[in-house]
Amino acid sequence: MATSNTAVAGNPNSIPAGQSTPRRPFAEFASGLVIGKSVDGTVLYEDPASNPIPVFAAPAIVPELPWKTNPQVGHLLGGVTDAAGQLVDSAEVTIATTDSDDPGPVAGRTSLSTHTDGSGAYGGVDLAPGSYQVTVTPLGQAPHTAPDTVQVTPGQVARLDIKVDRDSPTVTVRAQPSWPLLAPVTLAGTVEDPGSGIASVVLRVLDSHGELRLSLEPIDGQGAPSISWTRTILLETPSQPSLAGQTYTLEATATDRAGNTHTTGVTITVAHQPP
Repeated sequence: MATSNTAVAGNPNSIPAGQSTPRRPFAEFASGLVIGKSVDGTVLYEDPASNPIPVFAAPAIVPELPWKTNPQVGHLLGGVTDAAGQLVDSAEVTIATTDSDDPGPVAGRTSLSTHTDGSGAYGGVDLAPGSYQVTVTPLGQAPHTAPDTVQVTPGQVARLDIKVDRDSPTVTVRAQPSWPLLAPVTLAGTVEDPGSGIASVVLRVLDSHGELRLSLEPIDGQGAPSISWTRTILLETPSQPSLAGQTYTLEATATDRAGNTHTTGVTITVAHQPP
């Protein structure tokens, strides 16, 4: 192949032998392989007496590649950054299936260990189909398990990018009461988590003894880096004017998508409302 287009003086393989052969276009080389002659058919490149069948007289059939036509395994690709968005180099990465049922013998691997490269990228090939969880251990740090799993399917490359987020959300909460027998109290707050984003916020009302009086429906953060909320609830007022007031703690617990939580609260006193 490397010397198929070289001019040769006194070429011993020419027909007849000993002729000087010039450089020729690639089309001539291909024609010699397919029909044994030049493109115009006037020059023999093969001796029909000794080689009556050209090298590639018939089209070559492309072989079937089972790993493409009937794939049994899949692959995983992703990148790792820290909470500040910087690439994480040389971190250990463990990829392991989360499927608890024993499927019996399967094609492909169900776990492997690797490392991120200088661009923060990691990957795993020839994985058995199923759900996988990825744990990243940066140099000198504790392991961090991605909050999401990833589904690997045969013949496809799944992707899971991971942000190593260890910071708990910051929460602020405010309350504004008014004073009937059941006093409407407006509960408002914000949550911020620029790392992995907010997963949920749970709001609870505790009495002065720490007993749970009310639990609101959790707020779905949907992975947003910041959310705000306002809820109005009804709290019981004291039944007698002589009482100083009913004390409540309004508590908010935020969880980010990395599993970190933070709880804060505000205490209010609901006073008696005269008739």
